[in-house]
Amino acid sequence: NVSTDEQIGTLLMGFMIPMFLVLMIALGCLMPAIDSTAGERERSTWETLMTVSASRLSVVTAKYFYVATLGILAGVLNVLAMFASIGAIIGPLIMDLGESANAIQFSLPLLALPVMIVAAIALALFFAAAMMILAAFARKFKDGQAMVGPVMMLAMAPIFLGQQTDQTLTPVVAAIPVANAAMMIRDAINGVFLWPLIAETLAVLLAMVIACLLIARAILKFEDLLLGSFDGSFWRFAKERMLGRKQVDGNMAGTGLRGN
Repeated sequence: NVSTDEQIGTLLMGFMIPMFLVLMIALGCLMPAIDSTAGERERSTWETLMTVSASRLSVVTAKYFYVATLGILAGVLNVLAMFASIGAIIGPLIMDLGESANAIQFSLPLLALPVMIVAAIALALFFAAAMMILAAFARKFKDGQAMVGPVMMLAMAPIFLGQQTDQTLTPVVAAIPVANAAMMIRDAINGVFLWPLIAETLAVLLAMVIACLLIARAILKFEDLLLGSFDGSFWRFAKERMLGRKQVDGNMAGTGLRGN
């Protein structure tokens, strides 16, 4: 091994922090997102909440920022805890390989911290919106856990990026949600700052957040969903209400043309 102690520490942090940060943010959003939607229905408090003087948009916005804030806190606190205890965790493994655990140096570049914080905020905003949309169709907390499964699978994307130290953020990876943020965090830990690709990454995540918010806005227009009388998942809702409406409009338009 010809690597310095600092390079070994950077390698270990680049391997662990991006993966755990993304997972911790997703887990931090998971329970609040389900509890603020399906949990309200299971406790029969959703209907009461709809009768308050605040508008529906204000209620949903407050819930959204509540879930996103807890996701950010979960990610940041877990990263700080992992950074403080990584030596004790990795020490036994390194000693088995004949290395000195106390000699490894764990340090981050100064610019890495703001980059990681911005990435954590963007990920939390996306996870919170996506999970709340899916969990809103559940009537029980347990059903909500099953419905947000696709988002949790997406949170595992960093595992499939590979752990080669020579990999950096590319235009293709920067266009893949979640995976782009994980690679951006790894580059920041290694002291690599590709600002155009970082901007592309944040733009993609922001576009995903906006798309989720537009979907949520469209969903809020349906009374049966808000009152919990709709029986089905988001995918059934999208097929019957969104795609079905377009088909009906197309058939009506075609009938009008034939009549003319």
